[in-house]
Amino acid sequence: MLDKTSTDYQDWMHKLLDRVLKTGSQTEAQAHLKETSEELELKAPSVFKALEEVLLDVTAVLALPEKYRKRPRTTNVVERLTQESRRREKVIRILSIKASAWRNVGALLAEKHEEWSTGRRCWTMEKFNEGRIKESERGTEELQSESPNPTLERA
Repeated sequence: MLDKTSTDYQDWMHKLLDRVLKTGSQTEAQAHLKETSEELELKAPSVFKALEEVLLDVTAVLALPEKYRKRPRTTNVVERLTQESRRREKVIRILSIKASAWRNVGALLAEKHEEWSTGRRCWTMEKFNEGRIKESERGTEELQSESPNPTLERA
């Protein structure tokens, strides 16, 4: 058994998680986990149990069409909001009470909501729905054979 502090163990764990999580679908991720389940359960039972419990949540983005996977997978939007909030905070210099800080953040979020609902959008639902229609046209037989677990969700 590998020592959990060794770089060999860390490399092994990294490669295993990459294989499981960097797949093209939830079904593939589940299959990769099953392939390595015995080895993972022996070497890291707590990791195996945790991964088994959250696999569908972690791979939920894979249920979306390819075009829509990047944005939910990254934290760019949250980072931009934080950066803008800090920029505004520097202009004000002193936020005397907690309520004024909340108003500042609320104003920023209201502006972003207005911008996204009337102008620039992260996603256009028309294209998303077109992708779903094309996938459903592939045939229900193919989708059923692709998903042996009825709890897997397709977007």
